[in-house]
Amino acid sequence: MYHIPMRTLFQRLCAIVLVSPTMVAAQATEDPSAKPTITIRFSHTNGNVKTSPFNNDQGVPLFRATIAEEPVCALLDTGADLSVVGLHVARKTGLVISVPKGELAGLQTSVKSHLVTAVPIEIPGQLAFTRDMVGAELPEYTCPDGTKLGFVLGMDFLGKMAIYLDNVRQRMILAPGGFLSPKEGAFARIAWSNGQVDGTIAGVDVRFKVDTGSSSALSVRAAQFAGFFPSEPLVALPESTTLGGRFENQGVQDVEFSIGPLKVKANAKRVSNLTGSAPASIGYQIIGQTSVILDATEGAIFLRKPGQASE
Repeated sequence: MYHIPMRTLFQRLCAIVLVSPTMVAAQATEDPSAKPTITIRFSHTNGNVKTSPFNNDQGVPLFRATIAEEPVCALLDTGADLSVVGLHVARKTGLVISVPKGELAGLQTSVKSHLVTAVPIEIPGQLAFTRDMVGAELPEYTCPDGTKLGFVLGMDFLGKMAIYLDNVRQRMILAPGGFLSPKEGAFARIAWSNGQVDGTIAGVDVRFKVDTGSSSALSVRAAQFAGFFPSEPLVALPESTTLGGRFENQGVQDVEFSIGPLKVKANAKRVSNLTGSAPASIGYQIIGQTSVILDATEGAIFLRKPGQASE
């Protein structure tokens, strides 16, 4: 959901190494000799893979994490280029916050960002790490216990992991890339590169950004919107929550679109500021219809086929 120009903030951010008790899974593309190495310690071993609960009642995957031992609500967001810590959490826990470093852009607006130094994060049962991070004011999401959103886990980490979301039982696994193998015959494989997948809108081929941080089914950049819907009238759609608050939306109703085996009819929202090169994005409302494995290291999303029960 969020984007920031990389050079404005990554001057002090680090290379990443993923570690489980039995393996080193991957290393970031940044030169480890130029920056300190960040280690992500996973809780899983080959004989012991744990699930953790998450909640999708608000249309996005929210889960519990701790920052400097402070419990926070967290969002799993494949639409975010960078992970983000809420400034209210950084202030409460006494973390060091720098002067503004740039702007984070969402679907409708942008906000000032800061650099927050040495943020210790744990996702219980899954992983832990400490690193310098982007800090910003976050949208007004809360977990079921009332804890305010304090952390967004974005593609700077998710792009080096395998993520399993059982969207029916509301449980997840975060593991090193390649660690999770879909059951043969139970999942359909969809190529996923640069955060995007191929699909169709009204029978027209299109690239979609996959954005689990958005509760909207389908968002289309305003500049391309008329090309997909040349004659359909714009209508008012439900409000949405972004970095800058709640916004009214316009779009087209009952649009047919598809990715892989999923064929969907839903509203298409017209957005002015869709980050990335894809003209459209699909949100968690689509990914959340079935169990899914997202593994950027394998360049694939695995969607559970209809009629295949969750394990």
